[in-house]
Amino acid sequence: MRRVEISDAMRAAARGLLALLTLQIVYGAFTAGMRAGLGFNTYPKMGEVWLAEAATTLLPFWHNLIENGAMIQFIHRWLAIAVVLYAVAMLVAAIRSRAERRWRRALGWVVILILIQVVLGIATLLNYVPISLALVHQVMACFVLLGVLYLNRLARR
Repeated sequence: MRRVEISDAMRAAARGLLALLTLQIVYGAFTAGMRAGLGFNTYPKMGEVWLAEAATTLLPFWHNLIENGAMIQFIHRWLAIAVVLYAVAMLVAAIRSRAERRWRRALGWVVILILIQVVLGIATLLNYVPISLALVHQVMACFVLLGVLYLNRLARR
């Protein structure tokens, strides 16, 4: 596979997107494993607040980050938005810098996949996690990961 000619910053951004997506997938696994999606089935707020009081009940505080379903759901929600914003910023930078067409096209497809994934995640949450939507959301995560891995493959020196 022929690599694309892109800046070192864009190459580093592709690695950063992979790292951010990996963290998001880990929190998605925590969300599914703890059935955290069954609580707080509103979006973007958790009920009437941005961060539910239940998300900060464990001591020491850091236990909330890996053991508290409400906090795990909160982190998974906002990591999703971070992934979207990061990928869109990469695409805008690629367009502005007139990066190689193949790179822009691949980035565009990754952004589309990520947007579909976020919509599926929100729909899954709002519908109280029906198994069919939850499975589609998990399968879509695989496609998003493959897309980001492809970007990183293209970006190799």
